[in-house]
Amino acid sequence: MDAHQIFWNYHAKNKRPTSNKQMDFSTLRLVFLIQNSQHIPKLQPLTAPSSLSSAPTEPPPTAPSSPNLSSETKEQNTIVLCDSLFINKRWHQSQVNNLANYTNSMVCMSWVKAVASRVRGSDGSGFVALHDSDRHIHVVGGGVFKCLELLLTASAYRIEAANGALEVIPSNSVTTFSWSVNSTKAIHIQDLQLAMVQQTRNKKFVRKKLTSAALEAEWRRHPQVRGLDESPFLLLMVACSIGLPITKLFKSHEFIQRWENYRFKAVTEPNITTALLRDKFGTLEKVGIESKQLLEEYSKHIELFSPEEQSDATVDQYFWEQWYSYPSPIEIKHLLARATELKDLLFGTVTKLSI
Repeated sequence: MDAHQIFWNYHAKNKRPTSNKQMDFSTLRLVFLIQNSQHIPKLQPLTAPSSLSSAPTEPPPTAPSSPNLSSETKEQNTIVLCDSLFINKRWHQSQVNNLANYTNSMVCMSWVKAVASRVRGSDGSGFVALHDSDRHIHVVGGGVFKCLELLLTASAYRIEAANGALEVIPSNSVTTFSWSVNSTKAIHIQDLQLAMVQQTRNKKFVRKKLTSAALEAEWRRHPQVRGLDESPFLLLMVACSIGLPITKLFKSHEFIQRWENYRFKAVTEPNITTALLRDKFGTLEKVGIESKQLLEEYSKHIELFSPEEQSDATVDQYFWEQWYSYPSPIEIKHLLARATELKDLLFGTVTKLSI
């Protein structure tokens, strides 16, 4: 049985795994598996040791009841179900912050508290919020899931082609997000949306400066229209390692720096592989397809990409460290597909994107 299947069975039964929970047979399988496979290169998905292969197994459980999960959860890949358990870790929050800082998408909370017209997820303590309108909505809390949801659903800058460039017209509303009411900075959702769009477009961006009166007239003439391009959002998921086994390979801002330096625009598996691995092995004589060559080189040096053993960790901590630090070559090759599956699981397969 695959380690992800065993962990999912364990988590579905215990909900919040800790070392104090009773160790049932599935848990013992998981512990035995991770303790005896930690030094084995992850060239393919790991399965349980043969010494336990004849032991009885439990059928895969259904996903925990949650309004955030799609109705198709029962048919989802167990690996993606495990991915969904790890999206709200503080580590992911730090990666989103790194990316927001790098793209100049952070704003001061003192400004937010002074100008926000509506506050959600808080009692409003410390906020002026004189106007109960959608002019500036500030959202507090909800973790990485809420931040991603806002990136998908909040109003966006409108982008139009004009004279060989992409003209950026300001949104008719502003959305900001902070991890807690005590945060000193907030993420400007529209700016982060636009920053990720810039990473996937070939034309030059030109910001259009308008007066308030002109903005009002512009919005009335051209209502907001959202696109269906998922690539900026999926690139953000990969850059921040959201639910993906690449947490030790890079920081989010480092990935975007490489993406920019390599002048990539198309969000594809080969481009993602190249952005991850090109600087890992020095200068290679290019032979054939670069992404394939890099994966082969990664396979040869897989022993260099192994997490340190966590002897005193709980089961969920151990699983996070061992299975989400460094990917196997197969996992690297299909990171974009895996991110897409996770996005579909969390938000549904049909979502009108703002970015």
